[in-house]
Amino acid sequence: MTGTCKKLLVQTRYDLAPVPNRAPEELEVSAESPGDPVESGKFDQKYVRSIFWIETVLAAVAASLTVVTGLCPDWIERVLPIDLDLHSGSIERNMVLACAASAALCAARARRNWRKWLTA
Repeated sequence: MTGTCKKLLVQTRYDLAPVPNRAPEELEVSAESPGDPVESGKFDQKYVRSIFWIETVLAAVAASLTVVTGLCPDWIERVLPIDLDLHSGSIERNMVLACAASAALCAARARRNWRKWLTA
């Protein structure tokens, strides 16, 4: 019974599909992956590199918006002709927090993709 359990754990959807021109005894479960890069855990280097650069640029933009909004909080009222918070500064504080959080998140994801790119 334990051998059956082990075989069931490594089955994939490709193992379950009937294959033409194969005898039934050849249809045993194999531990090999079907070769799909996503299923095997290997990523294309171009994909990882492009995602890395997109995340790096987004982190830089978010970090620069954080600095600009921190230094000159009323730039939103200067750029847009409306004043949404009636000069209370609440939108500017929330924007600094949101941009700082998104910059940290994008930088962490870019770092993870950089390490994945180096090991690939």
